[in-house]
Amino acid sequence: MAFQTLYRAKSFGPGSNLWIVPPPEESDVARRIDWYLNFQMAKSKKHVRFEMHNDLKKLIEDHSLRLPELPNAENAPLMISASNSFPCDMIVQLKHEDENKWS
Repeated sequence: MAFQTLYRAKSFGPGSNLWIVPPPEESDVARRIDWYLNFQMAKSKKHVRFEMHNDLKKLIEDHSLRLPELPNAENAPLMISASNSFPCDMIVQLKHEDENKWS
């Protein structure tokens, strides 16, 4: 798969099925995309991970039950479905730490 750089004049035109954007703090285009996505990128920063109640944890331990471990998604890139807002299927927002890995 070849990477395709879209410049400002054609930035929201059809092209790839997957768009990769930097964090909105570093890109005005990413902020515009976030606006069209109803601020899903901004809302994701306020997400609080589910924590199991202590009584439930004790009950699970008492009955020797095992639950699957949930992966730690704090450092994972954010993927958002964008087919209703843009001419692509998905948009991936990189975290600050991911920029060097992708360049």
